[in-house]
Amino acid sequence: VIKIDNKSKVETQNICDECKWKSRQSEMLVLKIKAKGNAVKYLQAQLNLKGSNCGSVDGVFGDKTLSAVEKFQKTKAIEADGVVGPITWSSLK
Repeated sequence: VIKIDNKSKVETQNICDECKWKSRQSEMLVLKIKAKGNAVKYLQAQLNLKGSNCGSVDGVFGDKTLSAVEKFQKTKAIEADGVVGPITWSSLK
C-alpha cells in the first residue's frame, strides 16, 4: 500500500508480507477477460500507476481493463492480445 502525503509530497510504503506474496504470485498467473479477484485488482492498480487507465480497481477484468492492457502492451511493444502473461507482468514491475 502506498500512501502519499500531499502536504510534504513524501511517499511512504507499508508493505506487508502478504502484499509481497501476492505480488510474486501475480507474476505466475495468466489473466484475461472475465477474470476476477485480487490478482486483477493488483493488475488494475499497476495499469493505473503506469498510465494505462483502466478506471476503478474493482477486481473484475472487463472491457476497460482489457483496453488498458492492450494499450499498455502496445506502448511496451508486446503483442497486444489483452492477455496478461509473464511478459506483460514483467513489464508492469
